[in-house]
Amino acid sequence: MFEKLAAVSPAQWGVVALLGLVYLAMNAWCILDAWKRDFGSSGEKVAWIQLMVFVPLLGALAYFMIGKNRGEITQ
Repeated sequence: MFEKLAAVSPAQWGVVALLGLVYLAMNAWCILDAWKRDFGSSGEKVAWIQLMVFVPLLGALAYFMIGKNRGEITQ
C-alpha cells in the first residue's frame, strides 16, 4: 500500500511540506484577520470564522475575495 511513498524524493517531500505550511499560514492569517475586523454584526464575523475552520481552503479563498473587503479593521 505504501510502496510508492518510498519512491518520493526528499525534494518532493520538501515541496509538499512547504505547500502545507503556506496553506496553514494562509488559513491562520485569514482567521486572525477576521477576528480583528468589525463586520457590523457578530453573526457575520462568526460565520466567516466558522467557514474558515470547517472548510479551510475554500473558506480562506472566499474570505480573501469577498470577506476582507466587507469588514473594517478595528484597533
